[in-house]
Amino acid sequence: MKSKRRQGPTKELLDKVIFIADAKVQLPISERAHLNDWGVYCRVNRLPGGALLYQAGGKFIARLRFAVEEDGSITVRKYQPGEWECSLEPTYDGARFITEDFRVHKEIDELLADAKDTDDKIRRLEQRASEALDQGNYCLTNKILAVLYYNAGRFKDTEKAAISAVEAWPNQPSLYTLLIRIYFVSVLNAKRVKVGVDNEWFIREYGILGTKLTPEALGYTYEQVHTLAERYAREALKLTPQKDREFRKIVERNLSDLKMIDSAPGLKEFEEAVNKNPDSAPAWSVLSLKYMETGKFKAAEKAASTAVKLEPDNAQFHFNLGTIYYGALCNFKGTMSAGEFTKLLGANLAEQLRHKEPLLFESEGRPPNELTLEVLGCNYEYAHQMVETHATETIRLSKDKKLTKAAKEHLATLRLMNQM
Repeated sequence: MKSKRRQGPTKELLDKVIFIADAKVQLPISERAHLNDWGVYCRVNRLPGGALLYQAGGKFIARLRFAVEEDGSITVRKYQPGEWECSLEPTYDGARFITEDFRVHKEIDELLADAKDTDDKIRRLEQRASEALDQGNYCLTNKILAVLYYNAGRFKDTEKAAISAVEAWPNQPSLYTLLIRIYFVSVLNAKRVKVGVDNEWFIREYGILGTKLTPEALGYTYEQVHTLAERYAREALKLTPQKDREFRKIVERNLSDLKMIDSAPGLKEFEEAVNKNPDSAPAWSVLSLKYMETGKFKAAEKAASTAVKLEPDNAQFHFNLGTIYYGALCNFKGTMSAGEFTKLLGANLAEQLRHKEPLLFESEGRPPNELTLEVLGCNYEYAHQMVETHATETIRLSKDKKLTKAAKEHLATLRLMNQM
């Protein structure tokens, strides 16, 4: 009985190994490791006689080894078919993508070198994209175009260009990044007050344009944009190899944040929590913050006062109550510097509430204009007395150096106000 002759590697398999190994040599060292993320390793070395020795398979054990002579002839020295071949296709796709990315970026840098402004850059890239030269050009031109659209505040165009890039090369998870970002930012922007995200932090994290990126700016409802953010995040996660832990961690955090944003309790839920636990000082303190976020300053003052009455030895609660009056005084005198009020009210609450409650009310970096003495129903002298009393109690009760320092700054500012 004749034994079956084992079939050798196909030309397609050899060509892909050659492409991946050659791409690695051409790429910067920092980029080469990405082509190992799928678990198959390809490398090339020059032999003494001038031939090129290509190897593919495991990190330490080659499953395929062949030599390419100077005349182009190929001699297979070792071939062990196996699971490693399944990882060759995404590795090959990744090598093509990275190679094209470097090539197209270089061409686009030259194209935009003498552009007058962002609009001129956009016009040039739109023309380039319309020519649809090849997969790499179309995909990566749209990718860069999407970034320019975003920087110009053209969010719907950003989305369209980003989708075009993804559709042109759907197996590359990195292309999903901008889509996930615009959907995620619009979701977070729509729920900033509900989840207690401070405006100053939001701008620092996502830029001033981020405040304009809403579901409506994209032409969607909140539910639609939340679904899109989750959909593309899951798709990117499915395509990302297990070894790329850093990228997977970012996407997984986005999914976790989306769930948190959607399920975060609103003002009604906090009011219900207080109704169920009317003797809970922390519940009243957090409710005070929620009232501040929604501009209900008198209600915030009453809730903060209740927290102090229920737990008079809590330095944080005294500070919270005093800070509300402090904000009204600063608005009256015009003495608050940008960002100070947010820091005073928010920073000291962060550690206290960071695991389960909102941290800050929405603010433009100063006490909201609506926070006035009239709204609190008091005059300057009463507000001054309240700040002084609760700052003094904070200093007496607190073991937190930062909280004590903030309370002392309150008192120092009061003295300056008296001289104005």
